[in-house]
Amino acid sequence: MNRELAAGDTVPLFCLPPYLNLTTANYREIIALGVKELAPNVIPRPDIDQILLNQLITLYPCGYN
Repeated sequence: MNRELAAGDTVPLFCLPPYLNLTTANYREIIALGVKELAPNVIPRPDIDQILLNQLITLYPCGYN
């Protein structure tokens, strides 16, 4: 979805720096950070995809890299 937004005239949800090559280990750390930040009483719990997307939006906002 982010690539489609970037290809069109819409601002993407997040913008990775051009020099950054995320690995599986990096994605796991990003997800772990997101899980740690979840409030214990949040119901329903977001799925892993949503946690990762939220963290990518937070960590790599467009216009700052």
